[in-house]
Amino acid sequence: MQMDDSRTPVKKLERLLVLYYDVFRESTDDGLYDEWKDSLFEGKFKVSKYTARRYINELIKTGRVIMEEIDEWSYTLHNKTFISLEEINDYIRIQEEKWCEKGSLTGEGRRLIHLIRLIGWLDLFLKNGMISEVEIKRFYSNKSAKRTVQRDFAFLRRIKIVPLYINRQKVISKENGLIQWFYVADEKKRHRAEMTL
Repeated sequence: MQMDDSRTPVKKLERLLVLYYDVFRESTDDGLYDEWKDSLFEGKFKVSKYTARRYINELIKTGRVIMEEIDEWSYTLHNKTFISLEEINDYIRIQEEKWCEKGSLTGEGRRLIHLIRLIGWLDLFLKNGMISEVEIKRFYSNKSAKRTVQRDFAFLRRIKIVPLYINRQKVISKENGLIQWFYVADEKKRHRAEMTL
């Protein structure tokens, strides 16, 4: 099986991100009740409720999806979205520290950290439509880190159900004419040479 840079099966990461996008981002403020037990997953995602539960547990481990027990027989799932690159990096740092306290960063730890980072990009692009290259370089400055970002963006572009068409774009400020570069996740804008803000 093809593996990504954190030695995680690619298809599993794709399924987790589709599940995150298609279910948890779209769920109401009241949470997603017991839908993981019914035909939603078998019909829409072509997975059994047992496989869905395993995937949900992976997302719960990241701390971005929270399962709360309502009573003995039912649960509600709540999703917490990332709102900034700083929050993503702080969260990853805390998770890395937790894993290292246990002895070392295991394969499971690396997988979940990669998943958290991908969820973070997904949240930011879906919320803002674009991310400043200057902001990205604040957190990903060396060559290895830049390659990681490019691999993440390529990974997200591959997932067809998630509407991300990430493209590096020149943006000209209407106020002062300054040129900035952004990563834009909008199919309508990806073919333009430049845009203005």
